[in-house]
Amino acid sequence: SSLLSAMGCAPSKAASVDDSKQTEVQVTVKSAEATSEREQTKKATKSEPLTVNDYYKTVKKELSEGKEAEGPQFIAFARYLGLDPAEDKELLWIASEALKAPVPADWTEHYDKRDKIFYYNCKTQASSWIHPLEAFHRETYRTITDFRHSLSEAQQAEELKRLKLKYEEDVADSALKSLDWSEHFTANGDQFFFNKVSRSSSWNDPRLAKAHELNLQKKTIEFLEGKNKSSDTEKESVQESDSALQKTVSAMSLGEGSPETVAEQPSLPVAEPKDSSLGLEVLHLRGKEWFSLCQLMHVTDPENLGIGRDVRVAADSYNRLVPVKAWRIQRPNHWKIFDATRSIVTDDLEALRAKGIMAPRVKSRLEDAARWLGGMDEKSNEQILLHGTKPENLLTIIHGGLSERVSGGLLGQGVYLAEDPSKIDQYCTPDVGPENAALAPLHAELYPGEQHPGEVFYAIVCRALLGMPVFTKNGKTDLSRPSEVIFRASDRRELALVPESSPPISYHSLIAEAGPADEGYTLQRHREIVMFNCNRVVEQYVVAYKREWSAEPLKAPDWIEENIQPGPAVQMGDVDIHIDDVTDSVGCYSCFPTAKKSGASPKEKLIELRGMRDDGLITAEEFESKKKSILEKM
Repeated sequence: SSLLSAMGCAPSKAASVDDSKQTEVQVTVKSAEATSEREQTKKATKSEPLTVNDYYKTVKKELSEGKEAEGPQFIAFARYLGLDPAEDKELLWIASEALKAPVPADWTEHYDKRDKIFYYNCKTQASSWIHPLEAFHRETYRTITDFRHSLSEAQQAEELKRLKLKYEEDVADSALKSLDWSEHFTANGDQFFFNKVSRSSSWNDPRLAKAHELNLQKKTIEFLEGKNKSSDTEKESVQESDSALQKTVSAMSLGEGSPETVAEQPSLPVAEPKDSSLGLEVLHLRGKEWFSLCQLMHVTDPENLGIGRDVRVAADSYNRLVPVKAWRIQRPNHWKIFDATRSIVTDDLEALRAKGIMAPRVKSRLEDAARWLGGMDEKSNEQILLHGTKPENLLTIIHGGLSERVSGGLLGQGVYLAEDPSKIDQYCTPDVGPENAALAPLHAELYPGEQHPGEVFYAIVCRALLGMPVFTKNGKTDLSRPSEVIFRASDRRELALVPESSPPISYHSLIAEAGPADEGYTLQRHREIVMFNCNRVVEQYVVAYKREWSAEPLKAPDWIEENIQPGPAVQMGDVDIHIDDVTDSVGCYSCFPTAKKSGASPKEKLIELRGMRDDGLITAEEFESKKKSILEKM
């Protein structure tokens, strides 16, 4: 608080979108006429402070009228973004750009009952008081200041070369990706946009936010080259800024929406704050999100259920884990910490890359199953993983998150995660129901006014930033460098430094591979991932599941069969091939043995090929070439 006050900002409590205790930063304006800190404090207490949210509303109206953002409130907003108006007067254009930033395609802007602006992410279904692109503008400021104050002349030349290359790549990538979007209108004439690759819709023109980012990148490069030394009196006008944005947008052409394309208009969230003591929201037991959680808990190795040093039941008493209920964890403050940590991890990886040290891309067995739970950031090696726990610990985890301070095991004092539900199941103990009076507070939160489902177990679905991982087979030394230890000290609380990293950077995660015991592997059945910084982990869902035994194969739910219809005919040369909406509507459900699967080899190849294109493994040109080759063979 004292730091924010010194910057001209002061925090105050405000009702949160998901948590009434969430605080909101307030911007207060220092008087230029005050001659002492005491006089400034007195003056600040006499007037009602202006929040960032209030300023956004005011300035949006002014900008729409063609006015410039200026004055003491604008200076205070610049301080809020981290700028020093005295030292960084020529960088105030960053604050101006932040006020003009459009909302990305996945986000929508809303007003609550108190007329406060908040933003809703249609993918993650999370809400935030903070503009989705605010972090991008903060990062732009850090890029410039680091360039000017931390790099030598030779390093500046290399950094400028890197920024130019990245800008050129982003321009080309944006132009290509914009072709995946097509423009549509509702029956009432409302415009929306549909992405034929991700099968998602947006009320916002998806090009606007990307064009804004590209323009900011371009202005940064021009500034560092000395071409654009903007001062407070030489700021770009609103009209000039809008013109530059539209010019960039016009270079990003939309694709054509074919007559066969069925573009569903996006749904709007209820623009109401959600108050919950723990920030829990019950999921409906149908739809893509629930189905993804079912896939995450699907056991591919039932022979390993009931095996492990922590298991207290007979190994042959069950052969499947069946989810019966799930909750989304709505903790916006935890997500803010996680988002900030993601940026730090990404910066670390970029620093390592500059030294020629490349982080391996970690692939998880859960990637396909988790595809409907929101995108994962490849730059930070983000993955969705599982954690098993006792019901006695669940309330603490939901409220405060997992912590490496109270966790430990064979691989050190960290948060233990896994990609196999059969692995995390061995750490779970049953919640038998109301007869366990000690769990009454948990039941009040999870099952208010409803019947307890009977004996259940709980799994946590988490996101983890694996960053630069170190691999091991024995929990002591590096798998690829057997002479290198993986911990910095004998207490095994912090991982070793990455060799040759400068400045020194520690490994971000530990991955213990599984293998034969006679070859020195500590783990024989499943690999484990251990995180030694809880800020690199965020809890996203709680899943209640039952242990069951059945000789019959697990069937896909009836609602899936009802909602899977043959997809639109895709014109490929002179051949029409119907690609089912299986992967587009409900994700991959190959985990259900009885699910209908096409035996057409060319069709399977085309679906796989499309997936490779969507994942960025091949370019659009390579996709067309390979597609043509498959059709010729047919």
